[in-house]
Amino acid sequence: MFLTPNEANGNLPWLQWDIRLPSRLAQRRNHYAQTKRLCSKYRKQPATVPGLSWVKISYNATIVSAFSNRWGDILVEKPASAEAVTMGDVLDAIYDFFHQQVRHEEMLDFRSSVPEAWAAAEKAFYQRCDQSPGITQVEVSGGMRRVDCLGERHTFWGMWVMHTCERNVVTPWLNLGLMPDLPPGQFTSMGWE
Repeated sequence: MFLTPNEANGNLPWLQWDIRLPSRLAQRRNHYAQTKRLCSKYRKQPATVPGLSWVKISYNATIVSAFSNRWGDILVEKPASAEAVTMGDVLDAIYDFFHQQVRHEEMLDFRSSVPEAWAAAEKAFYQRCDQSPGITQVEVSGGMRRVDCLGERHTFWGMWVMHTCERNVVTPWLNLGLMPDLPPGQFTSMGWE
């Protein structure tokens, strides 16, 4: 499954995806580091085995981990009568969650409580706006988004299943791993190209 971390090489995820971009642009990587667009066949596969009608996704990659507590987990739900949550549902939910605008009071709190982390988020914000395929000023006017609070850790690394047990009920959830971009030429130095 392309959502799991690459056990053969932890620096080279199976899914090549910068979560600043829509999940439809994600590419799957094979054992030879070649990539192909993640086609609808893979996006329609169940995200978990057995398939579940809801999936909770946790993360802790924000510059200030307190924001993950404030924002909560990512919840992907389908009606009970529907099919299982798919890989496409999970990827879309991650994109939608991190592309929500950071509220003004969150920015003020962030700026005053951790100024160095605020500077890193602000730098990531302007970098995202400059690199966007759209007009930079339009992106800037849209304001800072949660993805900017990830700083340099906006590359999908993988997901793994965790379990909690409360009152004898075992609940599975997915843990989202993010990593910084690999520098250009990194694949070559690892013997992948």
